[in-house]
This record gives sequence, structure tokens and C-alpha cells, in this order.
Amino acid sequence: MESLSRYQHDRWKLRKGSKQSDGEWYSRGYLPHRSRDSLIQHVTVHLADSMPKAAVEKMELSIRLLPDGQQRNERRKRLHELMDAGHGSCVLRIPAAAEIVQESLLHFHEIRYSLHAWVVMPNHFHVFV
Repeated sequence: MESLSRYQHDRWKLRKGSKQSDGEWYSRGYLPHRSRDSLIQHVTVHLADSMPKAAVEKMELSIRLLPDGQQRNERRKRLHELMDAGHGSCVLRIPAAAEIVQESLLHFHEIRYSLHAWVVMPNHFHVFV
């Protein structure tokens, strides 16, 4: 799994308004994207109520004094712990709802992307494409 280095992040920020940068990284104005043949990407999607605002604010306060690199790693770890704690409606626990997510992921498999792996959890899902 690759993540943005500080240099790549700064380069992306400079091109934020552009549709395509001079390499693999590009933006549509809100998130950096990376495109390259055979690049496997991991995507996590969580339900809106899976991370209570108060819990996220408490987590942010608890890591604010850590160095930047440690903050990013600790934030990622704690956000995943929050998702795994089962907050919110957990509607994806309902088999029919989880099946809708799975069928949606499979819809464009081998057409727009190759679906390598996925898991549907009660309040979020992970996909490797």
C-alpha cells in the first residue's frame, strides 16, 4: 500500500485545480487520485454515522501533540478502531444491505476495474481494486 509522501502531497496541492498532473497523480478538486495500469488501490467507505463527532474530536485532541508523521499514523489507526467499534446504525449488518454493496462492487468488475478483494462490515466496507 502506497501513501502520499510529503513531497507528493505538496506537488499535488500545487496542481489542485488541474484535471491532470504531469504524472500518475491528479485531482478533481477535492481528493488526490492516482492512476497507473496494474496499480492496486485500497478504498474504505464508512457510513455517515459510523464515527460519532465527539469520539473523533476526542481522538484529534489526544494526538495533537504528536509529531506530524506520528499523528497521521496514529489517526489512521484510531479511525479504523472507531469504525470497528460498531458505532451507528450498522445497516450493513442486514444481509440484504450487504448484498447490495457487494453486487454494486461486482457490477463493473473486469469492465472498469478488477476487483481483487472486499469485505463488508456492519458500518463500513473495504475494497481492493
